[in-house]
Amino acid sequence: MKDIVKTAVVLSLIAIIAGLLLGGINQVTYLTPEQKLQRNLAKAYEYAGGYDVVDTSEVTAPAGAAATLKAVYRSKTAEGEEDAKIYIYNTTVKGYANGLELMIVIKDNKIVNIAKIKAGETIAKPFADANLGKYYAIEDVTAIGGVYTNKQTAVTDGTQITVVTGATLSSNGICNSVNLAIHYHQALVGGAE
Repeated sequence: MKDIVKTAVVLSLIAIIAGLLLGGINQVTYLTPEQKLQRNLAKAYEYAGGYDVVDTSEVTAPAGAAATLKAVYRSKTAEGEEDAKIYIYNTTVKGYANGLELMIVIKDNKIVNIAKIKAGETIAKPFADANLGKYYAIEDVTAIGGVYTNKQTAVTDGTQITVVTGATLSSNGICNSVNLAIHYHQALVGGAE
């Protein structure tokens, strides 16, 4: 009986110490939601002027859109600087797994970065710079009809861009997010800024 009590006390002390250590580490590393947002915006595209949230209430998502728009951010004009015209579209979509969150950066109507914020994907290939770079080749997103993988059914009016991929589900998710960003960008800037 004495050994059982001694073991219980030792295990309780270990649990208390471990809990205190984990709590202390959490306090040191904790980021508020605003700090996380600023970190993610800087990861997507670091801009000294900062960003404002864009009101998208007047724009509706296309029917049957697979991706969801979380928010749109537009660069503030820093004092003494020209307007950078940077838009960041924060999207979520189901790729191979649920919860693929991307920030798609469009500067002067050109996709300049796609930052993976969160992903449950098991494959790293769709998020390699070489693969995401395929989307950066789009010179003017206001003039295209969409981006599709070689495994998706694309429109045939000559305005679509086809991305060749081997990781179909993840790449379809990226394409769906990019298409949603393009849709909102076309609605927000109207083809010209």
